Amino acid sequence: SASIYYANHEFPSSSLNRRGRMNAIDSLYFVRSEIFLFGAVLAVLVLDFFVKQKKWLGIFSFISIVIAFLISPSFYPDEGLFFNQYLWDPFTFFFRTAAYVTIALTILSSLAYEKIEERFKSELYVLLLALGPLLTIMSGVSNLLMIFLTIESVSLTSYLLVGFQTFDKRSSEASLKYVLFGSVSSSIMLFGMSLVFGATGSVDLHSIGIAFSQAQDMQSIALVGLIFVLVGI
Repeated sequence: SASIYYANHEFPSSSLNRRGRMNAIDSLYFVRSEIFLFGAVLAVLVLDFFVKQKKWLGIFSFISIVIAFLISPSFYPDEGLFFNQYLWDPFTFFFRTAAYVTIALTILSSLAYEKIEERFKSELYVLLLALGPLLTIMSGVSNLLMIFLTIESVSLTSYLLVGFQTFDKRSSEASLKYVLFGSVSSSIMLFGMSLVFGATGSVDLHSIGIAFSQAQDMQSIALVGLIFVLVGI
């Protein structure tokens, strides 16, 4: 089995630890944009009780996205964040920029969209603000378990956004089909991840890459697992 194989085959420690491991407290500096946006989500939920004109919540959400982008760290650490579970690098910064710009434009366009009832618009801004940090975290995690959790979190938010237009039957139908399709995809992806873990003995992406290149007799199982993961995604 894979567990017996890896018990008898030790990989060099230097190759398994390409980066250092930054602890959780020090890592918070590099995810301050995400923390700020989660705070903005809570602020919108509270302000919803007191603000009658919901467009001000939309303006507040847009300003929050802009501030979150401006306070992003300006350099990349040599260490993996949160004990090497999350990487802050140019790849993550690119997808953070793409996510924030898209969400900001969506919020601006929603201010002029009149079909959604005024009392429901605050929930729309909450979902859009929550989607920003979730997308950023999804692009930076380096662990199969965290990849699954972030993809599912983004999917759940997307289901709600697709079915948000309750006045349109097509929206409800699309949301239901999206949930069914997403459930099947998640099952396929999780099955593939279990195969990858069984073949490589790790959920860390860097360790999986090393094990995949060195464990020749496990490559076929790992390859099938990766195909299932890609199909599920």
